[in-house]
Amino acid sequence: DITMKGYLARPAKAGKYPAVLVIHENRGLNQHIEDVTRRAALAGFIALAPDALSPLGGTPANEDEARGMFGKLDAAQNTANFAAGVNWLQQHPHSNGKVGC
Repeated sequence: DITMKGYLARPAKAGKYPAVLVIHENRGLNQHIEDVTRRAALAGFIALAPDALSPLGGTPANEDEARGMFGKLDAAQNTANFAAGVNWLQQHPHSNGKVGC
């Protein structure tokens, strides 16, 4: 029932690729996780880093604030949101259907 924010990167060359769901730590979807996602794309994967804090408005710039927000997430819904990311990657037009985390 929510729109998830995230960061997507894929190889520049056209084709079908395996995909990787990048799961961030308790600092949220920050510049480091975006860099990890880009590096996965450079290695030949479609990479998606969902923002687990999307239900709360998204990852704030302040990492301490982000850490404090994780306790407010519903664990079952959070898992379902990441599972939806896997399904989304399986259906992506540049995906070969294989997904890892």
